[in-house]
Amino acid sequence: MTESARSTVFHIPELLDAVASYISPVDILACVQVNSRWNHYFIPLLWHTIDDDLHSWQRILVAYYRDLR
Repeated sequence: MTESARSTVFHIPELLDAVASYISPVDILACVQVNSRWNHYFIPLLWHTIDDDLHSWQRILVAYYRDLR
């Protein structure tokens, strides 16, 4: 198998879907850093891993303004 054939395999959306369904947010972060194509694919998945309850805007702003005082 040639190098271009090997690299092309990793650009198949169905394959990326299969990989993404088994990896953790830390692994998704690593995938975002592979190349621009993977970044474009994995960055929306990474955003979906953010826990809104833990990092809500209200909590962030209250902590920010409390620290200003």
